Amino acid sequence: MTDTLIIPFQPPLPQVLPTIEGNVDYRDLRDQLLRIDGLLIQSGLETQLLEADLKSWLGRRKKVSAKAQQNHQLHSRRALCQPSGLRASPQQKHPRTL
Repeated sequence: MTDTLIIPFQPPLPQVLPTIEGNVDYRDLRDQLLRIDGLLIQSGLETQLLEADLKSWLGRRKKVSAKAQQNHQLHSRRALCQPSGLRASPQQKHPRTL
């Protein structure tokens, strides 16, 4: 009898999970959230929310480093951005900058 060594390994997961196109409820929710996102961008409300949040955050602190402010602004913008599972289809993409 020979001894064999089996080394199990897990293949890496894909970076972006594919959109499940078969679920109508999921597609409807995704489309609704993308529409809301588009309206927030077009109306300028997103920018107003980010500015008000930054002003409020800075008002609660005496001294803020540039790095801390940058991190706070990044987290605030991410909170308003699309969740990774709700990627826009190519015809619905809205350009975003972080």
